[in-house]
This record gives sequence, C-alpha cells and structure tokens, in this order.
Amino acid sequence: MTLTVVNEPQRLEKKSRPRKCPNCGFSPVGKILYGYQIFSPELEAEIKEGKTVLGGCEMSPLNADWECSKCKLQIWKTGWQSRWE
Repeated sequence: MTLTVVNEPQRLEKKSRPRKCPNCGFSPVGKILYGYQIFSPELEAEIKEGKTVLGGCEMSPLNADWECSKCKLQIWKTGWQSRWE
C-alpha cells in the first residue's frame, strides 16, 4: 500500500494589507469582516468596491485578514498569533 501525501496550500502572510493582489493584480484587496454585520450604505459600497469582504460568523485565530474580491486569494497578517494570546 502506498501513502499519498497531499501538500497543503502555502499560507501567504504579509505585514500589512497589500495594495493589489499578489496573485492576479486586482486592486483593492479587501479587509475581511467576521461576525454579524449590520448593513449600512457605507458597508454595501465598500463590499461592491472590493474594499471589504464578508467572512462569515465564525471568528477564529486561524482566519485570514484580507481577501482578493476577484480571485479569492486569502492573506494572513504576519504575527497573527499574538492577537489571540
């Protein structure tokens, strides 16, 4: 029997939110908001512009900080562990 090892995708980490997506070049890269959000005209505009992405209700230290609205690449902030210690 042969065991096949599947490589997990590499985690992309940056010190700050990139101006454009390092994968596809789309700008802007959106900040991911987690938890229940109350929609406002401002939030809806930011979502349409790609400045904000809704990340769902579950909050975890493993969640990404930013996401490209075009190719869905997720990016983590360097040193994310310190936020949850």
